Amino acid sequence: MPCRVLLVVADATLGKHLCRQVARHGLLCHLTASADDALDELAQHHYPVAILDLDLLDSSAAAVARRLRAASPGLSLVGLDSMAEDHSSHDTPGLFHAIIPKPFLIEPLLAALSDLVGAAELQPQPASGP
Repeated sequence: MPCRVLLVVADATLGKHLCRQVARHGLLCHLTASADDALDELAQHHYPVAILDLDLLDSSAAAVARRLRAASPGLSLVGLDSMAEDHSSHDTPGLFHAIIPKPFLIEPLLAALSDLVGAAELQPQPASGP
């Protein structure tokens, strides 16, 4: 069964594009538009990896990352961030496995996903929700 990737992106056009790119690499992608929607999805299904557009979150990236990790321990997080070059703007030490600067090329994101998915496939998966 292909690995699932949860995508948290408020911009529908960007989200659809990213889901298509992720799917082309053999991964199942589920798009949500908010952290609350992502938490609902994590309650229903196991996702070893989530991608978050940090520029579009309603609250701090660290707060969202902590909420997602609490809902799904072991979740690997990848952030997409236009402020990635300004390290002083981050309040996320250790919460993300990768931060991809925006605007971005798809290759660095897919490389990060490949590394995380490979690691996730080695981990036992918890039973799925209802």
